[in-house]
Amino acid sequence: MSPRRWMMFVDGENLTCRAQKYFDSGPIKIKLEEGKYFERNHFLWMPFLNQKTWATSDVASDDCVLKDTYALRSYYFTSVQGDEPKRKAVEQRLRDLRFTPFVYPRVKERGSKGVDIALTTEMLSHAYRGNYDIAVLVAADADYLPLIQEVKRQGKLVHLWFLDEPCVTQELKLAVDLFADMRKIFTDRWKKAIEMGTTQTHANH
Repeated sequence: MSPRRWMMFVDGENLTCRAQKYFDSGPIKIKLEEGKYFERNHFLWMPFLNQKTWATSDVASDDCVLKDTYALRSYYFTSVQGDEPKRKAVEQRLRDLRFTPFVYPRVKERGSKGVDIALTTEMLSHAYRGNYDIAVLVAADADYLPLIQEVKRQGKLVHLWFLDEPCVTQELKLAVDLFADMRKIFTDRWKKAIEMGTTQTHANH
């Protein structure tokens, strides 16, 4: 069977907020260092990880359906506080990590509704066009439940990857075809990067 085509859709606003709380005050404390992979309240990703080509069995060891394949495209959605140069700078840093970025101005502390709308639009439009077989959603917001159900109605598989904590409801986990807990891979890769002192550079991957 030929490798299935997949796309990744990251709610970076949700991921960054939840991960900061988890590593600041959770059972495993890691001091996330701002740099290439992290800017507080704006974006976060995993060091040493090319999200377009990595073997996903690193996250879901019991499911190798995506192993040794690549994402057709990986989207990252977030918002930033600051002026237009600040927004453009975050956008470029996400491009350096090989994401297709959607970066919106944040006009209030709790974030931008544009992130949810843009992620839903992209994930649905690509499903309707048959551009992927599997959608990998990195999010924990229960508001995405209708999106997941509609994408599945289009005959697509939906994988949900996130930090397995109370914010990921059982209803959300049961709605998808696969849920993968990302805590270990996040923790391992960040610890390694901090030990090696490689988190500060803004240079391209």
